[in-house]
Amino acid sequence: MSAPSPQALQKRRNVILFVALAAVAFLVALYPTVCSYVEQPEALYPTAAEARIRPDGFLPTLIPPSATEIHERRDEGSGRVWSRFRFDPADLDRMTAGLRRVPVEEVPRVPVETPSFTAWWTINPGTLTGSQRRYLRVYEVTGDDAGWLVVDPRSKLAYYWSR
Repeated sequence: MSAPSPQALQKRRNVILFVALAAVAFLVALYPTVCSYVEQPEALYPTAAEARIRPDGFLPTLIPPSATEIHERRDEGSGRVWSRFRFDPADLDRMTAGLRRVPVEEVPRVPVETPSFTAWWTINPGTLTGSQRRYLRVYEVTGDDAGWLVVDPRSKLAYYWSR
């Protein structure tokens, strides 16, 4: 067997270099995702009762006992919390009692903080000002759970994020 030509050796080095650089680029691109799951742990609770007995869970008091499919994301550094849950329509009035409903003209000024890399969080500034705005109800939450609550009566989903 004859020795490879200098052009073949150079081509092989180029391929190896390309594969190594592609691997490095992939790892650099993956880094924020890995870090966000470390800095913003996520949890899923089937029911409110189950979420309340877990020590790592944080549920705002406005989440009704009948809530299901409770997703939660916390930012360890800032203490911010994001939660999405399904609610029973019978609990809607109790859940929003005492909250200020944000008038339609003020909704575009609501600061929407979004967790990073979270598929279940679908609220963003465009959601509140786009075609969905006529279906959504936006509430300001005050007190210990200060933040925002967006309720979609059609899907029976509610989104909460803290300030």
